[in-house]
Order: sequence, then structure tokens, then C-alpha cells
Amino acid sequence: MVVFYISLVGCADVPKPSKCGMHIDANISREDIHVDPNYKPSSNTDGDHDCHRGSGHAGFFGTVGSDCDSPLTLVNATVAWIQDNLADSIDFVIWTGDAARHDSDEKVPRTEKEVLQLNQLLASKFHDIVSTSNGKKKEMRIPFVLTIGNNDVMPHNILKKGPNTWTKNFASIWDPFIPEEQHHSFVHGGWFYVEVIPHRLAVFSLNTMYFFSSNSAVDGCASEDEPGYEHMEWLRVQLQFIRKRDMKAILIGHVPPARTDSKENWDETCWQKYTLWLQQYRDIIVGSMFGHMNIDHFMLQDTKDIKIGDGGAKSLLRLAKRDSSDDQTVSIQSRMNYLTRLRDSWSRLPAPPDTSSACSEGGVDSKLNHKSHLSLVWGLKPQGKKKEMRKYLKAIGGPWAERYSISGRFHPA
Repeated sequence: MVVFYISLVGCADVPKPSKCGMHIDANISREDIHVDPNYKPSSNTDGDHDCHRGSGHAGFFGTVGSDCDSPLTLVNATVAWIQDNLADSIDFVIWTGDAARHDSDEKVPRTEKEVLQLNQLLASKFHDIVSTSNGKKKEMRIPFVLTIGNNDVMPHNILKKGPNTWTKNFASIWDPFIPEEQHHSFVHGGWFYVEVIPHRLAVFSLNTMYFFSSNSAVDGCASEDEPGYEHMEWLRVQLQFIRKRDMKAILIGHVPPARTDSKENWDETCWQKYTLWLQQYRDIIVGSMFGHMNIDHFMLQDTKDIKIGDGGAKSLLRLAKRDSSDDQTVSIQSRMNYLTRLRDSWSRLPAPPDTSSACSEGGVDSKLNHKSHLSLVWGLKPQGKKKEMRKYLKAIGGPWAERYSISGRFHPA
């Protein structure tokens, strides 16, 4: 699928020397396109045919509502439209993985060669959009940030500790997009970042395959021997550098950190560290974007669920010991069940005091908090409301709700 976003970023977030106020940054997010060179229009769309054969209603540009992947006609039309309509107004492009088709047709199994070729195909097409010719060499005109999806490797979901064949191959395919000084770290672990607005905004590409609970080749983020541990340490150090440079950061990855009773995408030890980093670097992390789940929604990370503390690594290791039946239980949960659990968790969020008394023309006691914020945002008069508001603000972590962080998974409507 292909998604287009227009992001509004305030000067306080990403300052520009020439002006203040609100400015517009346009970016393209491309995610989970799953290119299928075997797709045939007018073929059968059911699970036994996958739009590869038979006679049916498979469309020329794809089949909405089916399990079929994307035909090349859709990819070519999308790239052409972007080139004609958006190429001159894009600030940066985000690609959250899964270029290759699903391995769902037993009669047409995927191969490693095909997976790499499909990634090369899409990388080349987008490189033509975001680059400009300079003599014999094409140079990057628009920053392009990519990440590895669970269907971009074989077997799907499985990625061993790097350096490995996959990180080396992707380093070659994505060579134009990865900053030269970060090629070594990408080959080592599949992670890197790009300053999409130099000296102001960086996009971090997380290799969520090392956090993914379905990746049986790794084991979370608790042990120093695990790539997930090293990845989290790399992220922490880089965020410190970004803070010292007075920059902001966006985090992207493929598998989102979904965590409910019915679905847990990440190993718990990785989720714990990720949530802790979001809390500790909330002054510089301005957003996140993931793919994989094909549902347009966001997730809250509650810092009260962080269990990293006095126990240190030992507490993380205890969290890592999960019931072996968990993965099977999660795999059979329906999307509706996941969304129901997600709504249930949102319903338990602290509720603000009754605002029926409406807007206050006066401020709120400065000891309570920012006058303009509380009066304008919450519409509360100070009289008789201070105690309720203090209790509520304490529950959410202050006027900016610092108890919570948000991660998003976006998908076209």
C-alpha cells in the first residue's frame, strides 16, 4: 500500500532560521506494498489462487479487500503519479518495509533471489524520483529512509544476528540512501539514521526484526549478546548525540510495538527499553511511524508499565521468560479481538474532570500549572477545580501527559 502524509511541524519543534510560525513539511510514507510479479488481472482472488491463475475478478491495479498482493501496474502508476504531482514538493520519503510479496502460494514459492529483486525494483524506481543527475552519477535530491520488513527476508520473520547475508545485500541495494558513514553499522545490524532536515530533524530506521517476538533467531533485548540489546544501546547513544545538537527525531520501523492481552508484537524486554527511551528522550522524539499490521491506528506506551529499575538486567530476563503457548495464542487472535482489547485499554485511561463549566477567562494558579494551557485546553475555572485537576494531572504525568508516549501504525483508508 502507498500512503501520503502532510506533516505540520511548528517552529518550536524544528526551528528554521529564516522564519517562525507554522511551516509545512510534506513527506511520503510507503509501506507494505508487497509487489507480486505473478499477479494476473481477471484471475481468481480466493486463497487457493492468490490472483495468480484461474478466472475471476482480480483488478488491473489490484484487488481491494482480497488477500492478493500488489501488481506491477499499481507500482508503476503510483510512481508515475508521484513523479508528476509530488516530486518537486517532497521534503523526505519514509519506507517502512515489506517490498516483497507474501509467500502464500505453494504453487509459486518465493526465492531469496526474488525477494532481493523486488526490493531492488522498488529501490530503483524511488531512486529515480528522489535523485538528480550530476554528470555520470545520480545524487540524492530528497532524503529517503528505509527499513527491513518481515517479508523482506527468508524465511519470513527470521533474521539472524548481523553481519549476515541479508544486511549485506540490503546495504548494496540501498547504498544510495544510507549515509556513507553509517554503512558499517547497517551491515552490522540493519539500522541507521538520516538527517532529513540537516542539523534539525533526523529519521531513525529501527530494525524491528530484532525486537519481533516471531523472530526465533534472536531473543529479545536483555542479554548483551543479543542484537536487540545492541540495537537499543545504539539508539540510546544516538539520541543523546541528537539532544546535544539540539535536534529532533522521528523513529520508524516495520513491526509496531503493539502490546495488549491478545497481541504482543515485540519481545517484552525490547518493549520495556523502547518505552523507557521514549520517556527519557521525550524532548526530542517528535513522532514514530511503523507498518506491518494494515490497520490505521496508534498505540500508547504507559511509563507505569516500565519494570526496568532496581532489578536491572535480571528483571528484564525474568520478563523474557514467556509461556511457550503465547505465540500460538497470539497468532489465532482476530484483528477485531486486538482492536477490542486496544479500546478496552484506552477506556481505562485517566479521565479529565468535568469541563461543563466551560471556558475560563482567567488563568489557573501558576502553582497548579501553566495558566494558558490549563484554561485554554481544558476549559476549567480555577475555583473548585484545582483539586480535581491536580489529581488528573498527576495521573497523566503533568499538563503534557508525560506518562504516555504514542507510536503510530498508518494505513490508507
